Amino acid sequence: MSMRISVAVAGARGRMGSQMVKSIIDNPTMELVAGF
Repeated sequence: MSMRISVAVAGARGRMGSQMVKSIIDNPTMELVAGF
């Protein structure tokens, strides 16, 4: 669930979102904290 929310938030951010999605896939916990 948290992953989906993060991806949605990242997508809303546009270009930075794409990079965040990649990072989330590599480091879910780290990016979850950084995302919020």
